[in-house]
Amino acid sequence: EMAPYLVAILLRAALQSQDQSLQWRLLLGIGGIPAAFVVYLEQSSSSKILNKPEEQFSHRKKETNKALRAELAKPDTLKKFLGTGGGWFLYDVAFYGFTLMGPSVVAECFQGDNHESIQDDAWQQLIALSTGIFAVKLTTFLIRHKNYELKALQIGGFYFMAIAYLIFGAVRTWTSLGSWYLYVLYCIINFCLTFGPNVTTFVIPSATYPRATRATFNGASSAAGKLGAVLGTELLPLVHSAYGLNAVIYLCAAISILGALLTQACICDNLLSSSANTNNITEHNCPSRSKATSTLLEATQHVL
Repeated sequence: EMAPYLVAILLRAALQSQDQSLQWRLLLGIGGIPAAFVVYLEQSSSSKILNKPEEQFSHRKKETNKALRAELAKPDTLKKFLGTGGGWFLYDVAFYGFTLMGPSVVAECFQGDNHESIQDDAWQQLIALSTGIFAVKLTTFLIRHKNYELKALQIGGFYFMAIAYLIFGAVRTWTSLGSWYLYVLYCIINFCLTFGPNVTTFVIPSATYPRATRATFNGASSAAGKLGAVLGTELLPLVHSAYGLNAVIYLCAAISILGALLTQACICDNLLSSSANTNNITEHNCPSRSKATSTLLEATQHVL
């Protein structure tokens, strides 16, 4: 999210030309490099997998299908998926829809202040989005070192998002505070957006489902999140055009509250709790902290 704005600032500084067409073309071209790299890695990994014996694939496929049928036959599987997939869906609606509208939100914050510089836009977006680094760091610290439950963190994160949205909307509607106050509130929204659900939506599926079906339900939950991202990026700009920024803000607040309620109702208790609570976890048919979950948290920490 931060990379486009950082590259834009560097290009703007390196190419001191009034003709911005070259800068935009370079920015778009550089954006294709990570995608090309991902395609290369995907092809490399696919070739390694295809070189494995066919008997190995056939045996694993039968085992996976058997385990998947058994998991789908359980009465609580749908409820679990509503929690993991539905929570991810709602989060991505609010997160991606609002984040991609960031430049428009900042422009409205500074409306009437002669805020026309592309470089100013890039710097302000870069600063606002950088707050997310600290939010993710805080989330992973609470999970790994303070043993906070994933469910509690996700619920708290959703409610923090809702409160941040509501405060921004209320201040913008009923006060005459200056542009920089609104910008600070916008930075707080970005912090809240990346605290809690930004990490837990990735980790909760791996801690919820048994090992044999974990990858399948994790992928399905992730797909639900991507559907939410598509809906958010398409819907919120339409709401903004028709009803204004406040409508977007209050809609995102409502979605966040719904995400918290869905998590409360559908996600298992005591996920990532201490070993002392293992018996309680088993009684609720929810697994304790898994090796895959720990690996995901470590990967998130190393990326940051």
